[in-house]
Amino acid sequence: MKTKTGNLLRIAALLVAVISAAAFMTVPQAFAKSSMKLSAKKITLTAGKSRTLKLSGTSKKAKWSVLGKKLVTVKAKGTKRHKAVVKAGKKTGKCYVKVKAGGKTIRCRVTVKAAPKKDGFREKPLSGSSEDLTASIQRGSVTGKETDDLFKSAVTGTALKMLKYLSTSETDSTRNVLISPDSILTAMAMAENGASGNTLSEMEKAFGNVPVEDLNRYLYSLNNRLTSSKSVKYHIADSVWFRKNEIMVKDEFLKKNADYFRAQIFAAPFSAETLTDINKWVYNNTRGMIPSILNRLTDDNVLILLNAIAFEGRWMDEYSDHQVSSKPFYNEDGSVQKNVNMLSGRESTYVNIGGADGFVKHYAGGEIAFMGLQTPEGMTVDQFIQSLDADDFIQGYRDKTDKYDVITKMPEFKYDYDTSLVDTLKDLGIKDAFSDDFADFSGITPPDQPVVISDVIHKTHIELDRCGTKAAAVTAVIVDKASSMPVEKEKKNVSLDHPFVYAIIDTESGIPLFIGTVKTV
Repeated sequence: MKTKTGNLLRIAALLVAVISAAAFMTVPQAFAKSSMKLSAKKITLTAGKSRTLKLSGTSKKAKWSVLGKKLVTVKAKGTKRHKAVVKAGKKTGKCYVKVKAGGKTIRCRVTVKAAPKKDGFREKPLSGSSEDLTASIQRGSVTGKETDDLFKSAVTGTALKMLKYLSTSETDSTRNVLISPDSILTAMAMAENGASGNTLSEMEKAFGNVPVEDLNRYLYSLNNRLTSSKSVKYHIADSVWFRKNEIMVKDEFLKKNADYFRAQIFAAPFSAETLTDINKWVYNNTRGMIPSILNRLTDDNVLILLNAIAFEGRWMDEYSDHQVSSKPFYNEDGSVQKNVNMLSGRESTYVNIGGADGFVKHYAGGEIAFMGLQTPEGMTVDQFIQSLDADDFIQGYRDKTDKYDVITKMPEFKYDYDTSLVDTLKDLGIKDAFSDDFADFSGITPPDQPVVISDVIHKTHIELDRCGTKAAAVTAVIVDKASSMPVEKEKKNVSLDHPFVYAIIDTESGIPLFIGTVKTV
């Protein structure tokens, strides 16, 4: 009996051991199955590029495949095929890469975006007549000033005031307007570094009551940060051109602009070659988007201050082919203007600024974004612009939210804009800088060589499409010799409001090249 009982006990113990061992063996297997994962759940590839995916958490052999559109190829590596190279083809869109191992399947979403277009851009060399003195300027160490509420308000306020003025002063009410506050403020700050007295006070007040020393530091930090991005291209350049052998520019003025804006310094004869060089410099520093800024140089021009900005950013989430369709673009009265390539999308960031619904769409890296605003019902674009103020704009963007699914539409577009900013800047309160009698730029030249700003030219360019945005801006501050007090002369009236004779003459000889009469108009 004891032997029988002992045998039963041994059998029971053996069964317990077998069951325990089986349980022990199944725990790691179950654990391995539940921990199986890919190195990425979603990836974005540029057409023609590849990336390696890794499978971990399983000892089973893996099988890879593509689900959906055959936009990529998958090549497995290793005896257990736990690595795979995913290579994008030429077509854009979304698909999935699937891997199966040990009865479990995992997917990775793959987005294929278009390869950047090669623009074939090549810089144009400057002539030897424009002497680059940049290396001779002893640059010092300066510190920046990070953007705060004062600077935000100053830049936004200035931008809106200028946009309001330009939108209402255009003779063509259908003309697109585009300005770059960064370019304008940087070029004008360079001029401010040579201003004194009431001329400086007016400029500081016009730009948000920011002292020029602080404006230098704010712009230094802002532009350094923007140009340091590895995700988008934000190129900014500055230069000072002065007429050699005719004007003496103070070293302190040149040094300050070299320190804060890395300005290149050129001494040039202000000849036809100089005009070509200035336009080549603009072309080079806007990557060809703006071919030129000046049409001519006059005998009075002695100093040119230039700022150029070139921006190229691809969308963080590019539009695929099925999101682009031919749709009508309407005039403000509701009539159809024409059919355009309309980009349809969904964004997660909603804004409301001044009663206008809008969305934010980021460029690669997220450091720079596009914001589109739909004007409130019953308001024209110009009316909406006039209603905006800096506080509403800043607060509206600050209050942006991700709690909505924003369905968006916007057209692909491309245009150029150019204007003189003299009247705009005068409207902001800058008067003395343009006056022969009152301009005080004693920080630029000695007292016996007074100068005055004769023009501020601003040019911009933009291209927006399914892949991203390219934009450029140039601001030229043109400085002339100040005229002496004009002598009061006897006045004569010539009114060509009845039939008259006219001629086109050679001014050197006085020979009429064309001559005629006007009897009717």
